[in-house]
Amino acid sequence: MTFNDDLFSQVHPSIFELIAQENMEDSLKPAMKYTTKVITGLFAYRVSSFIDEVSLVVEGVIQTLFLWKNDSSISENFYDLKRVSCVGEPLNKDHRIKSLICLVVIPYVLSKLDSIHSDLLYENDDVVITYERHKVKFLFFKLYPYFLTCWNMIKFIFQLRYLFNYSLYYTPLLWITGIQLSRNLADTQRSYSQSFIQNVVSFILPVLLFTLKFIEWWYSPDKEESTRRVTQLPIPPPPPPMKGHSHGIPIPDNPILCPICLHPRRNPTCVTRSGFVYCYVCIYQHVEKNKICPISLLSTDTTQLIRLFTI
Repeated sequence: MTFNDDLFSQVHPSIFELIAQENMEDSLKPAMKYTTKVITGLFAYRVSSFIDEVSLVVEGVIQTLFLWKNDSSISENFYDLKRVSCVGEPLNKDHRIKSLICLVVIPYVLSKLDSIHSDLLYENDDVVITYERHKVKFLFFKLYPYFLTCWNMIKFIFQLRYLFNYSLYYTPLLWITGIQLSRNLADTQRSYSQSFIQNVVSFILPVLLFTLKFIEWWYSPDKEESTRRVTQLPIPPPPPPMKGHSHGIPIPDNPILCPICLHPRRNPTCVTRSGFVYCYVCIYQHVEKNKICPISLLSTDTTQLIRLFTI
C-alpha cells in the first residue's frame, strides 16, 4: 500500500535530491580529509600517520554542530533537508548520536575495510594467502567482497522502495535508526544574503582545494625528482641520413656542393620530405617542373621547400 502522493511529495524530498546530497557528502569527505592533512602538516608533523583518525575527529565535530543546530548533516542542510523521527517529531539526543555514528563512524569503518582489502589484494599478488597460514586474512579476503555486494544490494532495494513511495527510508541506516529525511519547510524561503553567501562558498571551496592540491604537487619532492630524471636523460642520436634512390642523381662527395649544379650551394634550401639540401633556385625549378626530389625521387612540391639560414 502506497502513501498519499501529494503529502509525500510535499514533505519528503525526491530521490534526485537525496542522490545529489549523497554525492555531495561523498565529495566532502576527501576534501575535508585533504584540508585537514594540509593544516596538520603545517603545524603537527607527528600526526601525519594518523590523518584518517584526525579527519574523523574534525568531521565528527563539524557534523555534530550541524546535527545539534539544524537536525541535518552538512550536505542535507545545503539542500534544505532535515532529519526527523519516524513519527515526524524533531530529533532527540539519542537520534543525534545514532545519526553521528551513521554519518561519520560507519563510513570510516567501511573505508578502513576497503583499504585493508586493497592491501591484501596487492599482498596476494606476491604471496598467495592460504587458509592454513592466515585464517583471518583468508576469510576476510574471500568474504568481504560478498559482504560489500550484499550491502550495496540492500541499499539499492531501499532506494527502489523509496522511489516508488513504498518506504519512508532512503537507506537501511535511516531505517535502523528510525530517522527520516524531510524537506525543511520552515527554511525554504531563504534570504538573499544567505543564498548569496552559500553560492560564494560553494564556488570558492573547490577552487581553494584545487589550488592547495596544485601547490602541494608543485613543491613535492616526487615532482622535483621526476623533473630531474627527465631533464638528465641523454640526448638521443640523430636519425641516419636518408639514402638516395638508385635512379636519382648521385650525392656529391663534398657536402657543400649542390647535387644539381655541383657548385657551392647558394641560399641552401631543404626538401622536407627527404632532408636533402640544394641551391634554392636549382631545387625550386626542379620541383616546380618534376614534382619530385631529384635524389630520393619522393613526390614533393614547392610548399615543402624550406630555406636554411646560418648565424
